Formats: sequence, C-alpha cells, structure tokens
Amino acid sequence: MAIKRRKRGGHVYLEEYKTTREGGKVVSKFVRYIGREDAQSDSYKPRKKVIDRLDLSRSYRAGDVRLLWSIAEDLGFIQIIDGICCSDPGLNGVSPGKLLTVWAINRAIDPDSATMLERWVQTTDLPYLAGLPVEVFTKDAFLFALDFVCREDKTAAYITDLSSRIDDALYHRWRKSHPLPAADMFLRDLAVVQRVEVRFGNEVKTWYLNMTDSVSATLKEIGMSALFKEETRLAG
Repeated sequence: MAIKRRKRGGHVYLEEYKTTREGGKVVSKFVRYIGREDAQSDSYKPRKKVIDRLDLSRSYRAGDVRLLWSIAEDLGFIQIIDGICCSDPGLNGVSPGKLLTVWAINRAIDPDSATMLERWVQTTDLPYLAGLPVEVFTKDAFLFALDFVCREDKTAAYITDLSSRIDDALYHRWRKSHPLPAADMFLRDLAVVQRVEVRFGNEVKTWYLNMTDSVSATLKEIGMSALFKEETRLAG
C-alpha cells in the first residue's frame, strides 16, 4: 500500500493506492480516497502508550546496592555485628548491624558521598531492603550505631573496640563458604609463626610460636622441619 498526495485548490488530498504486477509490469491502482491532509492531521490522535499512563513518582538506585546487600546477607553482616556488639538480645530500637551494613555499602560504591550519607541513602533501595523507614537513616543514628563497635568507657577509662572481633568473625564466615586450597592455608598459617628467644639463667632458648600441628606436619613432609628447630645456647 502507498499514500499519494495530490494538490488541488490550495489543499493537499490523500489517496490510497496499491501496487500490482500486470503483464510483467508494476502498476499502481487507486484503492480509496482518504481526504484532506490537514483534516487528517487535526483529527488524528496517537494511541497512548502504557508508559504514558503510568504515574511515575520516583526512581531509586537498585542494581549495585541490591547486589552488595545480598552479599552482606550471605555473610551474615547484620547478625554478626549485632551478636558481638549488642550484649542485650532484646535490644530495642534500630539494629546497629543494619545501619552499619548500609554505611559499608555506601563506602564501597560511593565513598565521595560520605558527607551526604543521609541524602544518598534516600536515593537508593537500601531503606526498602533493610525494612526501615527512610527517616531512620540520620547522621545521629549512624554515629550511634558506630558507638556500639567502638566506644569509650569513661568509668573504666579505656576504649572498647570490637572491630577486630567483627573482622575475624566475618573472615571465618567467608572462609567457611569459600575454603582456601590446602597450599594457601599452609602459607596463611605459616605467616603467623614467630620466633622468640627466652633467657633462663645463662641459657637462651629459641621457640617458635603459633606453630600448628598441620604446619609442622607439612614441613616434615617437604623436608624442612629443621628450619624451625627449637634450640638452646649459652648466653653471650
């Protein structure tokens, strides 16, 4: 089908034609008269698309934050932080683990927004994933959650820092799901072995600390036990 335009008396008229083949030639035949072009454009109204009928109020950053939230859930971020930092299992209020997990995701994917953390969270899917109203994510709430991890005990005059316990728990949780190959485990355990010298009277003894049975067995197997042989010598 084809639409042809014909100008008559200052107006353009539309006609519909079809193309056929007759006797080896292509012939265009009139099908119907459509009417004036300007009249058609005035009366034509395009059909609304579905997207035009949607009331889109706001969009939220979802891709990377959902991926990191899923990883944090698999590693048990919230449970580990709350379990170590909150001595009271019936703690009321917002979970420090949730707030600190949200903060960690922010630092991982958008560290430049640290000074605008509250506003940044509002633009993401994190409040929905955490199951908390967006109003909860305030500067004071994040700092309060951080106090559960590291805080000063003014009565005892010392600082309680639980970050190393959290780090260790997360590491073991990760390694439980993703165990190291045997060779890597051997090198990891070997890296913490330390040599110390202890003096007893006129003798100095050499000991190797943190030497596990598995490391000793591997060293013996590869013929290198002598490298870590405990010795005794006279003090100089």
